[in-house]
Amino acid sequence: MEYNLSPSFKHDKIEAPSFSDLVDVFEDIWLHHLLNPAKILLDHQHCEVAALSLLSTYFESIECYISGAKSEGKSKKFFIQGFCRVFSSNLNGIEVAAGHFYKHVRCGLAHEAMLSHKVTFSPSSVHAIYATYRKDNKGNLILNSGVTSIVVNPHLIFSAINNHFRQYVVTLRQGEDKQVMSNFEKTITRVLGDQSEELIIGVTEEEFLGKL
Repeated sequence: MEYNLSPSFKHDKIEAPSFSDLVDVFEDIWLHHLLNPAKILLDHQHCEVAALSLLSTYFESIECYISGAKSEGKSKKFFIQGFCRVFSSNLNGIEVAAGHFYKHVRCGLAHEAMLSHKVTFSPSSVHAIYATYRKDNKGNLILNSGVTSIVVNPHLIFSAINNHFRQYVVTLRQGEDKQVMSNFEKTITRVLGDQSEELIIGVTEEEFLGKL
């Protein structure tokens, strides 16, 4: 039974793949299975939260490729690291804000299919994410007190992720940073698995297609 590896490639693409072949498949899967569907959702009314469900998977996932490591048992840590790569900032508290985004956006959507009660979204804000914290009597943010509210702009989050992804692919294709390339190759080969053997499906093709 023949099936595609990705929207544009069949399995023979990675039977004896070059590094460029691996990047081709990675880019094709992430564009067609993640970023393009998120953009389609954002172009439709009332689909912003569905788009956030897709987009919130990006941070932990991209960190696996950049670090060359598995996030199993370290989901929050990898999410925060990936988030800080996308929303790089010199401002104090970016990692704390990333942790609250993980808890109230990513986990809310993944575990309850809803944003936390502390989160709302607006397409009008000029920044992708606003996180509000209490202040002490000197006007300093009390970051360890918990977040008061989070306002997200799904369109700007998409733009930030899309830009980061495209720059990462450019870096891979340039072939200059050997550590980045090695970490990527380690993760993509693990994810794709051994393509020398077909998947075993316990029915005949005729049964699968309902022809019997």
